[in-house]
This record gives sequence, structure tokens and C-alpha cells, in this order.
Amino acid sequence: RHRCTPAAPASALPPAPATAQLLLQPRRLLRQSSSLVGRGGVEEAFLAIVRPSRVHDVINPRIVLEKYKEPAWVSDPGGILSEEERERVNELCHGVHAAWRVEMAVVVLDSLPPDIHSSGFAAALLNYWGVGDRRLHTGIVALLLHGQRRLEIRVGFGVGRVLTAEALRAIQQERMLPHLKVGMPGAALEDMVRGVHDALDAGGPPHWRRKTAREPDRELNQHGFLGGQTPIDEFLPPKSVEADSSAAPGPRRAAGGPLAGAGAGARAGGAA
Repeated sequence: RHRCTPAAPASALPPAPATAQLLLQPRRLLRQSSSLVGRGGVEEAFLAIVRPSRVHDVINPRIVLEKYKEPAWVSDPGGILSEEERERVNELCHGVHAAWRVEMAVVVLDSLPPDIHSSGFAAALLNYWGVGDRRLHTGIVALLLHGQRRLEIRVGFGVGRVLTAEALRAIQQERMLPHLKVGMPGAALEDMVRGVHDALDAGGPPHWRRKTAREPDRELNQHGFLGGQTPIDEFLPPKSVEADSSAAPGPRRAAGGPLAGAGAGARAGGAA
């Protein structure tokens, strides 16, 4: 059973980790800071963040900020990317958001537990954070699992009209894999964001474009995003149908949920 559920109400969310600020630092700095919370506690907390089993545990770059930094689009708690790479990827994501009513979050982790479906995790994370415009559903989550050599790109209901599964696979194969094969995840993520921006420029609906780069967003949610969603029906268990001679035969459907019947989203994933 995959642990990828819709977002929980605010009252049910666990508090942010007390060591969140420390966890934004590379491992060597965490060890130097071990006296603040205990060596074992820091290491355990660090591993829980770079190898999370719940979307609640993923560091959100929109609300957990480094000192003197603005809200960002890149979550890389393990320091897999260099600071320069994170800044370049973040600036490219910001460029997408400044030109289009689209939110793009890039998450770089070491791995997920073996029983966690990476595509389901990416979908659940998009819904939990609410990435993308809440009316247009123009959110994108790119999840790179560096230690497991996995890449997942999950998009919201709306932006899936432009970033189809075929378009996402092309971005992955043509723009990302050449960099990943030579151990350059930062360059791969940079080209991925450029590919997304190019696809929007080529096929995005005119009403998704911003009139100006400073056009204000609608009200942000508690996670610092606009509230977009993506389908999760494919990850839900089938609905049990009782035998009934009066029931008309037909295909078995996925269990209904808050996103049931609202359309299909696109995704791309695979070994990096």
C-alpha cells in the first residue's frame, strides 16, 4: 500500500522540526553543530529529512528559509547540489513563475524508503504543498532521488495540457539524461527547467501569461504556494464491487476521492 494521501487539514499537520534551520546546512556543518541538539539527534533528524517516508518531512523552501534569503523553489537539504547550482536552478524556476501563472518546485533527496512509490510520493507532495495556481492547477514538482537514480516529474491538472507525458519524457531523455550520466545533477535540473519554460512559451494558453513580472499572486496557502492539485486516483486501491445480478457490467473504477473525476494529469519518471 503506497503512502501517498491527499493533504491533511492544517490542524492535523505535525509541527516543523526543531532542527529545520540546521538541516539546511551540509552534513559537515551539522556535525559541527551537534552540541546544540546532540550528535545522535542531529544525525537521525538529518537522515529523516534526506530520506523521508512522509511528505510532511520534506523541507519546504517557501517557508523554511536560510538566513537573509527569500522564499525559494529548490529543496536540497542534503546539499547534493552546490550552492551555485541551487541558485541557478532557483533563478530559472523564478523565471518560469515571473512569466507564467505556474509554480515549479524542485526537490533533491538522497532516497525514499523501498516501500514508497516515487511517483505517488511526488504527486502527494504536490497536493500537500498545493503547488500551482488553485484555479488553473499549474503546479510542477520535480523529484530527483540521487542515491536511487530516480527522477519523477509530476504536474497539475491544468499544466498537463501543455506538459503531456510525452513532452515530459522528451525533456527527461533529451535535456536531463546526458547530464545525469556524467554525474551533473545541477546541469540536468537547469536544462529541465529551461525545457519546461520553452514548452510553456510554445504551447501555454495566453491567459496563463502574466501581464508583468510583478503581477501579484492570489493568496498563498499555509505552505507558501497557491493551492494547485494533481490527480491521485492511480495510486488509490480499487473500489470493491459487491456481486449484484441487477448491476450492469462494466469496468472497475478507482476509488473516488477529492480529485476524482477532475481530469488526468501527466507525469514522467524513470531511472536517472
